[in-house]
Amino acid sequence: MLKLSFSQTRQEVMVRAAATIVFQLLKRGGCLDVPVSDLAEKPQYGFTASAIDEPIGPKLVRITDLQDAKIKWDTVPYCECPEPRNYALATNDILFARTGATTGKTHLVIEPQDAVFASYLIRLRPKAGVAAAYLYAFFQSDAYWCQITEEKRGSAQPNVNGEKLAALVIPNVDIQLQHAIGHFIQIVRARQDGSSKPLQTLPAPLQAATGLVTKVEELAAKIEEAQILRTALSPEVDALLLASRNRLIGERPTDGWVSLHTLIDDIENGWSPQCESCPATGDEWGVLKVGAVSFGTFDSRENKALPALLEPKPDYEIKSGDFLMSRANTTELVGACALVKESPPRLMLCDKIFRFIFKPDSPVLPSFLDHVLKSPALREQIELGATGTSPTMKNISKAKILSLQLPVMDTGQQRRIVAYLDELQAKVDCVKALQAQTQAELDALLPSILDKAFKGEL
Repeated sequence: MLKLSFSQTRQEVMVRAAATIVFQLLKRGGCLDVPVSDLAEKPQYGFTASAIDEPIGPKLVRITDLQDAKIKWDTVPYCECPEPRNYALATNDILFARTGATTGKTHLVIEPQDAVFASYLIRLRPKAGVAAAYLYAFFQSDAYWCQITEEKRGSAQPNVNGEKLAALVIPNVDIQLQHAIGHFIQIVRARQDGSSKPLQTLPAPLQAATGLVTKVEELAAKIEEAQILRTALSPEVDALLLASRNRLIGERPTDGWVSLHTLIDDIENGWSPQCESCPATGDEWGVLKVGAVSFGTFDSRENKALPALLEPKPDYEIKSGDFLMSRANTTELVGACALVKESPPRLMLCDKIFRFIFKPDSPVLPSFLDHVLKSPALREQIELGATGTSPTMKNISKAKILSLQLPVMDTGQQRRIVAYLDELQAKVDCVKALQAQTQAELDALLPSILDKAFKGEL
């Protein structure tokens, strides 16, 4: 079954789907396969050179310059090439990424500039009497990708060389049908860019392709619409929760707000065990990592083993009911807090996480504080108090945390707010879980549709 996802662009999905349908129908029609070497000249490797910004020679097209079925010429660098003629790009050249994450990705050169292609690319040129667009259409299909995937399997670094590329098999059809297939796939690509060109009817044995591709286009459009709605829903439910926190807690400090240090007893730092040469203890004791605390979530699995030669410190042991805050983290997560609801197994506080110590008769409930510190008003205070030389990593001091301004409310009012926001949070979590499930179903839907198309069940 064709494996596609909406993490790909709409154009990539539909072009690959249409090409797969066409070459599946060719196979069912009894077309004989031949090696790519029967239809194309010997593959050629690109030119090895360093990219240069100054225009001192031809442009050097690299794998990264092939984007969205186009070469982004304005960002292509230059290079020094003594004999550019040997590597010069020409119309109908087909370029292959031969290594890396995009191994097998192809590009058909339509309007070349004065440019050569780089060494991590392979060039293929059609032989006389072979349509380049037909070869390129095949290189978009699942019939091609299944062979490429098989060739890449077992390699530490994905790669395909010229010999493997030439040995791939492709249906051998007459030149009229080659042109018709190439033109058909080009129209499919153009339709994803907004063209209103109709799909032409292909000759035998491909008469069914037009109807199948049209149905898949219609269904794919509906799937994409559902995908967009699903994606748009996530920030909306988050915004609802934030708006509720603002409404119930207050949008900014007023005269009725007090410093955190008047509401709690203290904040303690965690432990940083230093013993670089010590082996780990296995699963006896662990020390939390900073990733254990995010907004409202405590993940006890985020820990590292305590070095074997160090004794655990019971004073730092994490217990049920602890209120934790991330002291050093990314800009978005610094100051993130969470309540420990279940006693984790033998874990200790790390030096990048604070633990709050509440007074016996504390006027603030930990569960209320959890919601307050996630409200926009307090997040703004935390972000203003965080410091750091890195643009992505920040740190907030104990003094800055203790000086945060919080609203004063009686415990009864705090409990009512917590109950309301907890219920709202549960509904948001439920919506997000449903979104994740829907995403998986959407990703599986198009391959299922294509499978039905091939079986004549649409």
